Amino acid sequence: MVVSAAAGDVRGVGRRGGLAGALDALRRRAWESLGRGPWPFTGGLLRGVVLGDKRGIDEATIEAFRRAGTAHMLAVSGLHVGSLAAAVLAGLSLLSVPRVVARSAAAGLVIVFAALTGAGPSVVRAAVMVLVVLLGQAVGRTRDPWQTLFLAAAFILARNPLALYAPGFQLSFAAVGGLFLLARPLEERLRSSLPERVAAGVAISLSATAGTAPLSLVIFGQASLAGVVANLVVVPLLPLVMSCGLGAIALGFVHPAFSSVLDAGAGVALAWIVFASRFFARVPVVTPGNAGAVLAAAAGAAAAAYLLFRVPWSRGRSRMQAWLRPRGGRSRRTGVAVRTGLVLAAGAFAGLGAQQAGSGLLGAAAAHEARKAWPATVEVRILDVGEGSAALIRTPQGHAALVDAGPSGADLASQLASLGVQALDLVLISHPHADHFGGLAEIAGQTRVGLLVDQVRVDPARGPPVSGEPANYLAIRRRLQDAGARLVEARSGMTLEVDDVTLRLFAPATSVVAGESGFGRRPGGPAMTSDELNDASLVVEVLSGGVAILLPGDAEAAALAGYSLSPVDAVVVPHHGSRGGLTAQLLEDLGPPQLACVSVGAGNSFGHPAAETLLVLQEQGMPVVRTDQAGWIGLGMGAGALHVATERSGPGGE
Repeated sequence: MVVSAAAGDVRGVGRRGGLAGALDALRRRAWESLGRGPWPFTGGLLRGVVLGDKRGIDEATIEAFRRAGTAHMLAVSGLHVGSLAAAVLAGLSLLSVPRVVARSAAAGLVIVFAALTGAGPSVVRAAVMVLVVLLGQAVGRTRDPWQTLFLAAAFILARNPLALYAPGFQLSFAAVGGLFLLARPLEERLRSSLPERVAAGVAISLSATAGTAPLSLVIFGQASLAGVVANLVVVPLLPLVMSCGLGAIALGFVHPAFSSVLDAGAGVALAWIVFASRFFARVPVVTPGNAGAVLAAAAGAAAAAYLLFRVPWSRGRSRMQAWLRPRGGRSRRTGVAVRTGLVLAAGAFAGLGAQQAGSGLLGAAAAHEARKAWPATVEVRILDVGEGSAALIRTPQGHAALVDAGPSGADLASQLASLGVQALDLVLISHPHADHFGGLAEIAGQTRVGLLVDQVRVDPARGPPVSGEPANYLAIRRRLQDAGARLVEARSGMTLEVDDVTLRLFAPATSVVAGESGFGRRPGGPAMTSDELNDASLVVEVLSGGVAILLPGDAEAAALAGYSLSPVDAVVVPHHGSRGGLTAQLLEDLGPPQLACVSVGAGNSFGHPAAETLLVLQEQGMPVVRTDQAGWIGLGMGAGALHVATERSGPGGE
């Protein structure tokens, strides 16, 4: 059940009491105290760093932190809790406070801080581990780090077993596991060529990155390559920001002026952190599409390091080994580090070259085999892209067109390659929702695109947006254009041809305008709702060999009723089978079709296809084939007959 309410329908009837109410009041005061600095932009950032509250940070800045590998600064974690405990212990030690009292004070503040920040999995994990360490110090007992980590996991999962599936839980424990396994050995190796503090920082960052990078690729579709260096220049400032932020909260109860001064001090450090994160965000990130190349480069660098430093050469050291190894004291370390970096870079380039050559050979072989299975008649293949939409059209003459590209992460590039598609004469995007265009990012620069057709304009008064879904779509479109694609704006009644295939387009009278607030109907106008953008989809009739197939995008029955659509042999059910996508009257107007295809993801959170829509199709006696059950759906068009093939048989795929 989805319940929605407008702001005018909500009214406050009271506040919680007791301990929960006290924490609510403390959180409100903390939120106010962290927003009193002289620069407006620092308030949201300071709340993000100290409280983990990112509501005041714009999406472009958050994305820059993600790409730079510094996003953990905005999520309260072990780094924050450890900094707090260390600062309390150090401060009380300078005041000659007894150790028992100091540890008790640190433990109390850690507990309050965890509750204040919402007690998320990462902060609870860190708090439990810090408390165990403090307790061990108090009773004079050693502690095993792995047992401490497992105790923290048990505590969190006892409170909420479903936390196991939360990205915060997974990333937090993966980072700590990487630190436990790799940090010490890496630091010992790096000390021979780097200053002690730099070696420790690089080892910690590399270890945490190794632990979290695979999860980041799965959860966010990217992992930072610049994170190791970026964290070296921003993490040392975290204790300063935390100290100023917590001081602003505490002294804010005395007088707001104290908060203003401390917020200003934190703002200077935050300005540097933002600058560095945006700078390193320009470095390309690892994605599922280039992960193989990155791994190959890393393997090449590791092989070069092993051959040069670990394998003994004949007659003792070679000139290369002697040149690379230290020949003096610490003053020589910088030179050794530079020379070592050159060797690693050479190994990385060699590994990357080998990977590219191997991929090229394998790709050429796979494409050759795939071309042998190219259809002898026109085929419209509904690709299995999960909760999204993508339809590939192939002609007997060897040409191909794509209507929508599915979401990112659906491996569109591999699907096209397996079908022998090396170039697309035409790509048409029905509307700029990510589940219809996200896959373009995987093929941009990899698969040649001749013509790109959509109905999206840039707001002429304000220029292209810089964040959100409009910016993402325009960035991908620009990449395709830079790679040679010609952009054409669609209009209703337009006809496109690819060999013996004709595509007739139906569209709203006005194009979609991309602006900062979203997609609108006119420049400077209000943003369209998601449903309005769905109904503004380009609708495509595919005609060939006396057979017609309707590809309506996400335009539902009410919008389709406004077009003069012809009878068709098959229809892709609008909007993944949503409620209201089809009506009995619309199906009658369409022929009715012989077959209905549903492009839908298994177990999707939207409940697609809706029971009401399936009932309409059932009442019409129409066969239904679904990608979540049948995989891809091939619709052959030739000699006035529709031929159907599916990836697998079974329910929805006979």
